[in-house]
Amino acid sequence: MRLSMWILADWLREYRPRLEIKEGSRTLRNARLYAEGLQMERSTVYVGKAEDFIDGISGRVICANAHDIMLLETGDIDEVLNRILDAFDYYNSWADRIKDKIKDDCTLDDILRESQPVLGRAVCVADASFYVLAQAGFERWGDDNPDTKSLLSRNIITLGSIKAINRRKDIRVSNPHTYMLEVPDSGIRCAVRNIFFRGKHRGWLITDRMGDIPSRGEMDIQDELGDLVERWLESHQNQKERMDKAGVFLQILEGTCRRGEDGYIRIES
Repeated sequence: MRLSMWILADWLREYRPRLEIKEGSRTLRNARLYAEGLQMERSTVYVGKAEDFIDGISGRVICANAHDIMLLETGDIDEVLNRILDAFDYYNSWADRIKDKIKDDCTLDDILRESQPVLGRAVCVADASFYVLAQAGFERWGDDNPDTKSLLSRNIITLGSIKAINRRKDIRVSNPHTYMLEVPDSGIRCAVRNIFFRGKHRGWLITDRMGDIPSRGEMDIQDELGDLVERWLESHQNQKERMDKAGVFLQILEGTCRRGEDGYIRIES
């Protein structure tokens, strides 16, 4: 797994980092101590004394990668380097566990249960008809919110929220980056990563923590999980075919589904 300066900023929050991040992309694979004359690589974050990078600042540690820098309120270079190496170990271990589970024919539930503590947010995967295929963490919220109650009891949010969300154009755009989705009337504010496979929209990876706004680092971790979910789809053709089909709620929105005696029911072949 490749980390970003945003992920490292969250990991090093105890040092009150001051950030100047212009790119912040997920390109980091390792960390090294900075030395004068060292040829700097794009995939490495360099840890050194602040005075080696910025005039007039001393007694602090700086982390640098290309045009991105992070100034930390500490002078202990070795401690910072070890903390960064811990971050690489932690996130790589998580990504490797998920990849191993995928090889062992795991379920989406397995992936989300393993990932929820890493994300620190409730997480679910919904197909293109808004049907929730797997979730982890939402059961701890209770059922005060109508959408949470519907998600837990019926595996789908309320029809009113579906209609509001469906009006947004960005929810089915091929986009490898997590974005914020807000539906004020329903009280929905969550982070969403569109799921694509072989050029087609298959659904969404959604995370939430009682409506708060995630950090850029948390969004980068969600991007990685989105990549892993798409990897899982490659080895689960039956699930891919299921996510290919528009469910009854999309038919309702398009006016091609009739209401039965017991209300709208999701129909699966």
